[in-house]
Amino acid sequence: MEKIGRERGWQVTTGSNICDGFGHAFLRSGQGHRQRALWLRYGRTLQHAHPNMLTFGLEALQRKMLPELGYPQGWIYASSWETNWAAHYGTHIIGLNTKSFGRGRLTLFAESAPARVAVAESSASNKG
Repeated sequence: MEKIGRERGWQVTTGSNICDGFGHAFLRSGQGHRQRALWLRYGRTLQHAHPNMLTFGLEALQRKMLPELGYPQGWIYASSWETNWAAHYGTHIIGLNTKSFGRGRLTLFAESAPARVAVAESSASNKG
């Protein structure tokens, strides 16, 4: 593995894609050190659901510019920090639990320079 990494490099080059089974869309562009990826999560899984279904992230310049918080650093403050909607890149409707919404759906995905776009939506009526 180390030999392959030295010969080919560690950066995996892939284009934009949709992983609809997981409810993820990835928009990618750039080359080499200037590669970037914007991802959008719009789905739920049967097990291991994410508290904020509709969220996004950005990776560029070999850094996580808008990182996913991932697992809590500890469970003592998880409810007031990592699982709090305000700690994520998105919005929240006061008085409405995010679990009220069913799986989202990708409504637009266009991958053509110079613009790339992914749009997803969900409503409380499509819970199921």
